[in-house]
Amino acid sequence: MPEYSVTVRLDADGVPSVAAPGQVKTFTMPERIKRGGTLMLITLLVALPFVFIPIIHFLAVPMIVVCGGVMSVKQLSAVCRLAPMRMPCPKCGASNRVGGGVGYRSLEAKDQMCSSCRRHLTLRIVPIADSQVPPAPAQTS
Repeated sequence: MPEYSVTVRLDADGVPSVAAPGQVKTFTMPERIKRGGTLMLITLLVALPFVFIPIIHFLAVPMIVVCGGVMSVKQLSAVCRLAPMRMPCPKCGASNRVGGGVGYRSLEAKDQMCSSCRRHLTLRIVPIADSQVPPAPAQTS
């Protein structure tokens, strides 16, 4: 899992943007398949006990399997992950959590909402010139 340094910026209309250093991990295809497969295996293990509960198994098992399948597909499509960090909102200054989670399909700008003032923010991940930035994987649509 190659890791490289980036500059993370939060932009908002009418105010200067806020920047902070961050780390991005990129996933190879075998790592993505392993992450998706592991999540699907966990999903099936969670659904297994509900198979033996009368009536409940009609709803619980399909719901768990569908939700786990959707999350597994998200894991397969995530090509990079920003390490979790906190950044102040450019408008109100409140601390916002960025990064973490499943990951991103690309390093393009992401829309985000401030957790305090609920204003629209744009998260931009800018690679630092001297770090080893791998080429972006081809997107299949």
